[in-house]
Amino acid sequence: MTVPTKFVSSVEEFRRIFYADRDIAGVCSPDYSTSEPQLSPPSSDSFLLCYENGDAGVSTDGITAFQRQVESSAEQRSTRVRLFIWDSTSDAFAEAKKQLQKRRGFPLLAIVFRGAISDTFLDIPLGALTANEIPRVCAKLALYQRGNAPAHIRGEAPLQGRDEDELGSSPNPNSTVAWTLSVDVVRMMEMGKDLLRKDRAAYAEKIFLKSLKTLEALEGEVCRGEGEERRGASNTTVSTAEESSFPRDYTRSVAHCLAWAAIAQLVQGKEVLHNTFLERLTGGEKNIDGAFFPFTEEPLSDECRACVLWRLMLAAPSPWVAAECSERKLQGWLSANPTDCVRRAHLAITFFLRGEMERALTEAVKLRSLGDAFGRVALKEISHFLGSDHELVARLGKV
Repeated sequence: MTVPTKFVSSVEEFRRIFYADRDIAGVCSPDYSTSEPQLSPPSSDSFLLCYENGDAGVSTDGITAFQRQVESSAEQRSTRVRLFIWDSTSDAFAEAKKQLQKRRGFPLLAIVFRGAISDTFLDIPLGALTANEIPRVCAKLALYQRGNAPAHIRGEAPLQGRDEDELGSSPNPNSTVAWTLSVDVVRMMEMGKDLLRKDRAAYAEKIFLKSLKTLEALEGEVCRGEGEERRGASNTTVSTAEESSFPRDYTRSVAHCLAWAAIAQLVQGKEVLHNTFLERLTGGEKNIDGAFFPFTEEPLSDECRACVLWRLMLAAPSPWVAAECSERKLQGWLSANPTDCVRRAHLAITFFLRGEMERALTEAVKLRSLGDAFGRVALKEISHFLGSDHELVARLGKV
């Protein structure tokens, strides 16, 4: 599968990434042969690699390897995606880099889904982005592009219960009609994440729970349908054990919902001691080999993020409370009392929640230097989330 690649060289070209094939209203240039509006095609999903001279791992060979990995992963997963490569060293791009929260020293990878940035990867060397993140992101994006939802059913349903007038004759209980049910779980999840960013965790929790229940309600149909697709593609006999196992894409979708539902609860201070969502993810103390557990061990995954956040909150010297733990409030207290380990521990958690891993690790190092036990826990857990190959973790070995 061909991946269209373009090198961004101006601010205008950067802006066009989000409006490609569309005018400002969000539709294509009109085709006067039809009266219907033409929406931009699904292939407008994009990867944007933003880098500066001197960023970790950035070189001609590194960028070429990155491009080849995108093409290879997209072909393997049938992912429809474009690639934009942007040398942002010029001062003309300063404002755009600020909006993306690009930090000097590391490249930035932005995932553009349906015309908006849905995720960004910060503070990761180019080599790690190439080897670890691109295959995973292509797999997830392919799942999202498949019918716009991981939960999609087609089948036949009986005509029972329909009005006689509607059918034109008496209903036949043995008759069937084709029916389709499509649930856009992806859109619900993005809505929940947006609510979290707006500090509306209670509403976000409801959205994530609804997404989870939707997937669970459709479990049998989704798994059966994907199992039939696999058998048809391979033309081989599938054993009973394989037939009954859940497709990995479906299992990952459920794990994704569990992780974000747990994060929404933890942010509210709910279910910190015993969180059923996280216990399902990890399999609990007696079942670490459960279907979801491998996802919790993947560096930088949302499942790992939820589990690490949980362990940080459990290890905190006092409960982390959102209303009292904004950066502004905590920095104010620490400026007056720099040795306040409780407030500094809360600040490390706040930075972790915001995805500012370098600052979270900095606070953890300060706590360790003060002899505080939480500092050691935070260093271990955040390093686990980042992965042993991460540049920030490598730096810790030199501290």
